[in-house]
Amino acid sequence: MQLLKNEKIVYLTESENNLLIKLIKKKNLIVLREELTESEYDENELRKIDVQVTRLRQKIEKNPKQPHFIKTIRGKGYKLICN
Repeated sequence: MQLLKNEKIVYLTESENNLLIKLIKKKNLIVLREELTESEYDENELRKIDVQVTRLRQKIEKNPKQPHFIKTIRGKGYKLICN
């Protein structure tokens, strides 16, 4: 559960790793927040996804406040941008 960023190892938690895998499987597509939950979802579960995305962005983005890789699709979910 690690990746390379600028030739440095970045360690991911299990939940961050699982989230990233789900996004990778649907790269360049919108993934609904509900699809990213690991259990029956409610508002608390959806909020946990938002927090995990924020943490993942801090680890993989150059500027997490202006993400390049993980885009928020307002009112829907997230999209992993891969070229």
